[in-house]
Amino acid sequence: MPLIVRQAEDSDLPGVGEVDAASRLHAYTGLLEAAELAGVTPQAQVQVWRERATRERDTHVMLVADQGGRVVGYSYVGPDDDPRVSGLYALFVHPDAFGTGAAQRLLDESCSVAPRRHTPGDQSRRRCPALPL
Repeated sequence: MPLIVRQAEDSDLPGVGEVDAASRLHAYTGLLEAAELAGVTPQAQVQVWRERATRERDTHVMLVADQGGRVVGYSYVGPDDDPRVSGLYALFVHPDAFGTGAAQRLLDESCSVAPRRHTPGDQSRRRCPALPL
């Protein structure tokens, strides 16, 4: 199945919640106490992202990696405190999609959609190197 990276829609949030919870549990199980991870559920993460995406709708962009209609990863970009750059605030891939290239595709596309914000007279260009993941 082809992997498509596209701008997220509200209907993608359940998939985003699933990816967020699965990737966090995969990364932190054994490092954090079980009680600290108990609240990391797909439903809880959907609510977190629904609130944040609504609040930051005008300034941030969420992308999803879609494989056969299933969200297998997501990224979130927006402005930084430094007006010359943008920030990559999240990039997560479901553990089942490790090794598929989803993370690299999300990173590449995140760099493409990151808001261009330069101060007047600034000749610098946005830099976003392709990092092998």
